[in-house]
Amino acid sequence: MTKMTAKVARTGHLFAVLLILMSMLTGLVTSGSSVVTAAANIRPTYQTDANGTYPTNSWQVTGQQNVINQRGGDQVSGWDNNTIWNGDATDTTNSYLKFGDPNNPDYQIRKYAKETNTPGLYDVYLNVKGNTQQNVKPVDIVLVVDMSGSMEPDNPENNGGTDRAGAVRTGVKNFLTSIQNAGLGDYVNVGLIGFSSPGYIGGGNKTTGPGYIRVGLGKAGNTSQQQAINSALSPTFNGGTYTQIGLRQGS
Repeated sequence: MTKMTAKVARTGHLFAVLLILMSMLTGLVTSGSSVVTAAANIRPTYQTDANGTYPTNSWQVTGQQNVINQRGGDQVSGWDNNTIWNGDATDTTNSYLKFGDPNNPDYQIRKYAKETNTPGLYDVYLNVKGNTQQNVKPVDIVLVVDMSGSMEPDNPENNGGTDRAGAVRTGVKNFLTSIQNAGLGDYVNVGLIGFSSPGYIGGGNKTTGPGYIRVGLGKAGNTSQQQAINSALSPTFNGGTYTQIGLRQGS
């Protein structure tokens, strides 16, 4: 058995918030939920011998002997007879467990591992196919971002020289890209309120600025919207931290 672990670095509250938002967005693809169970005749069983414990009904990637994966099947025909194939992730037919009518399954699931070129390192794939298309109600998100001077690494109030402003810019950019890559760009509207304090940002000079900038709501998948938000965050952050104005404008 190979144990795979991953190290996660905490990079601040911004990224935690963005991760929470992404987890909320995944709900867009499933409006409503149901509990399903595998039929007895396709529930995986295991055997143990000198090679270890592995699925009784199994298949292997061509040319690889160290990984034994669970074979596919359905409730009527039982397990399929495909015991070896190349493990190409773009293959959408092999080794799926099919639930419901085998000719028109309600859903299909496949999980398998594949060796990489690095000894001891494996790629693990989880593929799920559904059979229902649902209309999705768009979601509106407003990012309220602290653009005060203490966010910059060279500000004397910023202990240790931490580049919080850079982390914000990177986090927001990656967040917008993640929405688009997840195929949700047309269903998520994102806007921005960047705030500091009155007399600074938002007016072209330090005497007229209202203390905040605004990018109206737009589809996250539109390149122009992404550019508008990223460009709004590109200037040097300055001024105080007037949180109230950010929350008011954001609401």
